Amino acid sequence: MSPEDRLPLIQLLNDLPPQQLDMLILALNTPAMIVPPMDAPHGNRTAALLRWAESATGCGLEQLQSVLHRISPRTSNENRTKIPPEKLFDLLSGIDFQEQIESARNAIDSHRTVAFLVQGESECGLEVLATRLIRIIKNWKKIKKKIIIQGHSRIEVVWTRLLERLDREHQSTKQNLQNMTINKLYELWKAGDVVIILRDVDRMGVKFLSDWLEQFWEELGRKEAPEGNNKLLLLLLDIKEGEYPQNPQIPLISLPPISYFTQEMLDKWVINIQEIRSDIELPKELSESTTFLLNDPYYGIPEFVFDEICKCFGNDPERVWRQCLI
Repeated sequence: MSPEDRLPLIQLLNDLPPQQLDMLILALNTPAMIVPPMDAPHGNRTAALLRWAESATGCGLEQLQSVLHRISPRTSNENRTKIPPEKLFDLLSGIDFQEQIESARNAIDSHRTVAFLVQGESECGLEVLATRLIRIIKNWKKIKKKIIIQGHSRIEVVWTRLLERLDREHQSTKQNLQNMTINKLYELWKAGDVVIILRDVDRMGVKFLSDWLEQFWEELGRKEAPEGNNKLLLLLLDIKEGEYPQNPQIPLISLPPISYFTQEMLDKWVINIQEIRSDIELPKELSESTTFLLNDPYYGIPEFVFDEICKCFGNDPERVWRQCLI
């Protein structure tokens, strides 16, 4: 087997839940002591099985692949229903987030400038929700500027990072850093929609974030709103749930926190696709039951669930996220 053919097989074995890997080992009648026990690293176990299958005394790769596809149908390319990444992303982001999207839509429709605090546990899909929020903007594909920066415990660092995204060749001083940043941002806003995404705002702490927001909005509030209906959207992504003060000039809206998926969410998502999306053919394992997405190793964690559903449809998760996420 060529390296190009071996790599997909290795990936399929590494993606198997431990229980299915044990089923495969038993079904192939693998001799004892060939594969390390369940508490060993998963990659070590799959590597040992693959080496044995290829050896002179092993079962052979053809038999391994045949049994593998019978144990886990979603590893078989023949059973996968590929759909375009953008279409799949829309499906995935429909599992949850309805409450957050509705709140954000009302605010974006009512305000030219608005900030959202987007909170959720680690790996709960903050980036997916942020992307959905941006797409609320009419003609989101033609947004003038998207700026992504990391939070920091020093306000001047946040201002510097923001200015560097606006103008890499700026020659600002500490005294004019804030004004120069706001002026360049304002010029962009006059030309079209602008989105600023501040990741890891929990690094800043409540007080520093509050001070930065006050400086940001106060300076911006002194300027006359540009003509037209251009939007200025600020997304604050936070993996911790905390209380952040409201700004009286421009709304800071705390969206409902996002969390792990439940059986009810997943079942409702499947039913909606079956009843409404006649253009989508659900893979067999999803249409029969979504319970496996709540078990080891996924546990209903959104980012793990998203990746597995991508694989069920025959798509590479990394390609989907690379093409669709902010």
